[in-house]
Amino acid sequence: MATRGNRAVSRAVTLVLAVGFAVVGVAGAASAHHNTVTGTVTCKSGGGWTVTWTVQNSETISETITQSNRTSVIPVGTVIAGSQKKTVTETVTTKPTSAINLTVKGKWVRDGQNIYSTNGDSVEVSEFSDGCNVTTVTAPTVPVIDDCGPNNAHFGTVPSGPWTSKLNPDGSITITANPGYKFTNGQTSVTYPKPTDSNAPCPVGIPQVPVIDDCGPGNARYGTVPSGQWTSVVNPDGSITITADAGYSFPNGQTTVKLPVPTDSNTPCPAVVPTVPVIDDCGPSNARYGTVPSGPWTSVVNPDRSLTITADTGYAFPGGQAAVTLPAPADSNVACPVVTPPVVTPPEVLPAQVLVVKAGARRIDKCGRQGDLFKVAKKSGVVYTVKGKVLRQGVWLKARTRTVKVRASAADASYRLRGKSVWKLSFTNRSCAKAPEVAPSTGS
Repeated sequence: MATRGNRAVSRAVTLVLAVGFAVVGVAGAASAHHNTVTGTVTCKSGGGWTVTWTVQNSETISETITQSNRTSVIPVGTVIAGSQKKTVTETVTTKPTSAINLTVKGKWVRDGQNIYSTNGDSVEVSEFSDGCNVTTVTAPTVPVIDDCGPNNAHFGTVPSGPWTSKLNPDGSITITANPGYKFTNGQTSVTYPKPTDSNAPCPVGIPQVPVIDDCGPGNARYGTVPSGQWTSVVNPDGSITITADAGYSFPNGQTTVKLPVPTDSNTPCPAVVPTVPVIDDCGPSNARYGTVPSGPWTSVVNPDRSLTITADTGYAFPGGQAAVTLPAPADSNVACPVVTPPVVTPPEVLPAQVLVVKAGARRIDKCGRQGDLFKVAKKSGVVYTVKGKVLRQGVWLKARTRTVKVRASAADASYRLRGKSVWKLSFTNRSCAKAPEVAPSTGS
């Protein structure tokens, strides 16, 4: 068997069918036919060893394996093409106590003659590294961290050991043994499911909410609720309800607390007595108070001319007084000055000049109704109307009805009408014997 340093050396067995001088020539050619068998070993992922065997055909013609001491590796009948090689692997799980050998016999057919060669190689025990052994270890116990609050349970730090870990998106964790190791159940990896959350609420204290109590009655109220793991709402009666957020609770496991309506101190607001002006006209005993300035109070003048001012509810004057009375104002009794009225001479009234004007109205009554027209005389100081409507003067107007009553009146007091002031103009509806006459221009 070849040693590790001379593994390529092969043993050749040549079957010669001819005799005489031809034996030498045939034997020389046959000695060149051989296989180069090489075996190597490496560690197998997950533990154990992988042995790789390579059988290299030295000739340009194909060969057939006729014998193999390891048919599970190289079966009899295996054909290796010319100048090609056959590579196979086998797995070794237990370190061998002796070398592992592969020996094959190849057959070539050249010029009608069968040529045989037997070659092999060995992998020594020393080549099987102890580092490839698989060691059984117990999968680590991974601590679970479950802080207060909902849905936050998670795995803690994985203990160190011959393994790696990976936290999965669903919260589970996978522990994978390093090469050369396996867990007690024979697996190389185990997956721990996502830990179950206890959903224990986190304790929080009830917040201290300030009370605002301004001066005045019935106005005590809660101020701003401090921020925290809660929400709050002010109820219609002035109490306040505080609700813990999900995953939190107040003492004794309460999720809501209600703070009662704050008590009002009803401390009155201070008001300053207003300064009220005094009106003292000339003359005796007529001094009086003027308008009281506006403020949180009401006032009333008493029969003795004193003034009582009463603070509104929730207010008080200095000293806690609800009302103050200002005494009747003292009169200066200053005499009023005597004023002599001026002598007024009435203006001279001159007689008015009145213009006398004469009004007039006329009509045109043609056959039919189409040409019925009327006109009032154009005069200054005269106003003509029909049914209250003022008429244009000096132009012919269309008669809309068969009777038109025209009234004349003076434009103002500086005019006076003379003569007739009312005209009743009538229009017939007789048939036309011929085409109606052309109406005169109305001036419109």
